[in-house]
Amino acid sequence: MTQWKSAGILGRLLSSLRPKKLVVQVRSEEQPDGTITLTPVCLVAGREVDPALVRNVRRQRILGYSVAADPRSLSILRQGPIRLPKRKAAENLAGLARLGIPVCHQATGTQTDVQEVMPRVENDSLESLTVFGAGHENRVTVDGDRNSIQVSPRLVLFGKNRREHVLTPEDLALLQRQSGCRRIPEGWIDIDLPRLEEHRQAYRELRGRIGRLSSIEGFRIPETLHTLLEQERFTSSWTVCLSHAVKEFHRIVDSPADVEFRLQVVESDGRSGLEIMPVYNYGRFELTHADHLQALARREPWIRRENAWIKVDQEACNRIEAVVKRLGLQPGEEGYAFRVHQREEVIEAFSPLGWLERSAPYEEFLAQLADLDRIGDVPLPATLRPGITLRPYQKQGFNWLAFLHRFGLGGILADDMGLGKTLQTLAILQRAKEQGRGNLPSLIICPTSVVSNWQSEAEKFFTDCPVILYTGSNRAAHQQSIRRRLKRPPQSLSGPLVVTSYDIARRDHKRLARIPWLYVIVDEGHNIKNPSAKRTKAIKAIPAQHKLALTGTPIQNRLEELWSLFDFAMPGFLGTHRGFRDKYGRYDEVDWDAVQQGPDSLKDRIRPFVLRRLKENVAKDLPPKIVVDQKVELSDLQVDLYQHVLASADYRRVFEEVEAKGVPRAKMLILKVYTTLRAICNHPALAKELYRGGAVNCGDSGKLQCLKELMEEIVDGEHRVLLFSQSTRMLDIIEGFFRQWRHAFLRLDGDTPPPLRPDLVRQFNDDRAIACFLISTRAGGTGLNLTGADTVIFYDHDWNPANDHQAQDRAYRIGQTKPVTVYRLISQGTIEEKILHRQEVKQTLADEVIAADEGGFKDLDRNELLRLFRLDERRAA
Repeated sequence: MTQWKSAGILGRLLSSLRPKKLVVQVRSEEQPDGTITLTPVCLVAGREVDPALVRNVRRQRILGYSVAADPRSLSILRQGPIRLPKRKAAENLAGLARLGIPVCHQATGTQTDVQEVMPRVENDSLESLTVFGAGHENRVTVDGDRNSIQVSPRLVLFGKNRREHVLTPEDLALLQRQSGCRRIPEGWIDIDLPRLEEHRQAYRELRGRIGRLSSIEGFRIPETLHTLLEQERFTSSWTVCLSHAVKEFHRIVDSPADVEFRLQVVESDGRSGLEIMPVYNYGRFELTHADHLQALARREPWIRRENAWIKVDQEACNRIEAVVKRLGLQPGEEGYAFRVHQREEVIEAFSPLGWLERSAPYEEFLAQLADLDRIGDVPLPATLRPGITLRPYQKQGFNWLAFLHRFGLGGILADDMGLGKTLQTLAILQRAKEQGRGNLPSLIICPTSVVSNWQSEAEKFFTDCPVILYTGSNRAAHQQSIRRRLKRPPQSLSGPLVVTSYDIARRDHKRLARIPWLYVIVDEGHNIKNPSAKRTKAIKAIPAQHKLALTGTPIQNRLEELWSLFDFAMPGFLGTHRGFRDKYGRYDEVDWDAVQQGPDSLKDRIRPFVLRRLKENVAKDLPPKIVVDQKVELSDLQVDLYQHVLASADYRRVFEEVEAKGVPRAKMLILKVYTTLRAICNHPALAKELYRGGAVNCGDSGKLQCLKELMEEIVDGEHRVLLFSQSTRMLDIIEGFFRQWRHAFLRLDGDTPPPLRPDLVRQFNDDRAIACFLISTRAGGTGLNLTGADTVIFYDHDWNPANDHQAQDRAYRIGQTKPVTVYRLISQGTIEEKILHRQEVKQTLADEVIAADEGGFKDLDRNELLRLFRLDERRAA
């Protein structure tokens, strides 16, 4: 039964006198084809009304009355006429009868007695019941605890006063079978079947997107919540209701990260390194790049922090990872480690991806890198012998080496010869062993002539510095000894200092590369100046934790030699060999702007990693050094032979080759003529194919005659001499005349066995009766301490002046107490004099970059060769 409430005063009056009734009937009419048509009929106050007017009766008025309809009746009206088979129609009519819907059979003209049905409906007191279905929403309720959640999709129907009735998916299935109309304790459910189907479709779509609904755990929690919230945000299909527990334990953070990059100094095992640490800021949450990579590796796009789930900013992570791979950075302690020479490249690459933050230790590192005085004082090793002290500049050098060691950097100790590079190096090796793995060995590679000197210096300065001389035929036994020491506890300072020669290092580089070295150090590092030489490649292939180059002449002939030294000590620091030449020039075509000026000048770039001190600046207590260029006239025989060579077929062929192929391809012919002319300048007897004098005569050589007179003066003044020559044959001639002149002497050249060389050095320094030490420049020009001499004579000269400088510093070094006089014998007007002049002109390169020279035939043209070989007209006349 439905009660009518009339509009206005008349309606209220009529309603108070007699309730009006809405009667819904179903008319059954049999069709000719045997089917039955069921048509709803609506009677209001006894009058038949078009059912279409009543289908939305809660929002319309009919005949001036507002209707609160019986939901069952309205459900019938909404369906309209339907045609069914007779059997199916009978089943539907029986169902309608059970619901109390009167049925009128058109064929028989009979009608169900309305009076029998209506009392049952009237007894429901419909005015007091709530009808659910006038409003509705799709609602998702999410509940759970810290570890899991449950999702409950529901259809919520609204009745009067916003009362709610919640339908589960099971309720919906039942309701659909009941045509959207159902009696419940709170009232009636009345919902359109199309709307009911819309909800069920929305439920199926939601279930397809989020999967399971109960016991959702792990990163599936934020995935589910994110899906639900996105659904609510972008569509009106669902309303999401989160419980208090879910809001407390599962906060969703879904926004792009603010990325910053922290440049920092990281300490590990007593050493420091530079790292760049990407940091992702999500509000108050801070995550590392490693956090992101781990999550993505597990295919988990969410990271749990406290009570929040943070959506991984995969786009930012991918951009950073691409830069990391492009730069070849390796994971460090907290971020990505990079070398100091990579810092500009690292900053340039990461700046577009976020903002940079420099830590205080990083800023301090840069300050120390730029200013040696900012490096703090480092304690000397405990094994330093009592009474041994380092000079202030040596202590500063030790602090600098300790700074390089701390940050894993290589470098070049380029102090002037005789300033104590050996002591500073031994000190840092001992300090490194005390701080780190004391059982790791270090390898010193040096010229054969100074192998034993390292052993004697180690014994002299330190109490516990075991030295293995890796020489001779017992090298395999030495390798076994080194490996046994490696098995000792790391706390033991048993790691030996292994000293070997360049030649042995080249031959055994594969064996040496299998030993874990703490340091590999090249003494007289200019021996690896040629990057394409087999020796250089072999030595660079020996790995170590740290590498140092020791040399008083980092540049001898070409600027590229500096690149080779850094390629050993700090691979990659100066880029590739080709890139270095393209940027700074090659041979004498040096780009001085790139070398000296600008923010990326070579001079500024290498300054922190090259320590160069000169005697006149730091060893002020050294006595003075006097250099005398002794110009010598050629003898008549020498002039004749010199002119003969210049008129020879070989000489003419040199310039034919130069004209046809250029200077580099004529190198062998040039060297042949050059060697012959220099031999004539020393003594005609050295040019055997030209000399016809029989017995060697002192008067045939202007130099030898000058040497005779010079030696008489030196010996009379009780001075002692180091005499250097490039030619052992010339030393043979001088030795013969020294015996004739009764000068006591010693001799050291390439044929002198290395074990005997230290004894010769000690003998000369201790025995003042020995007036002269004859030395081959190449064999004894480096590594020897010969402060017993106060006079140096260069009978001839190296094309490279650095070799002569090293040789003269065998006497002019720490420990020398007398003034040192250096005599350079120069054949006037000859190729010798012109080479020395060329060296002086070329000295600019060494002075501007570090301290060396550039020379050689490669950078000469035809006219320069002519001037170089020609004997001056004044002297030749």
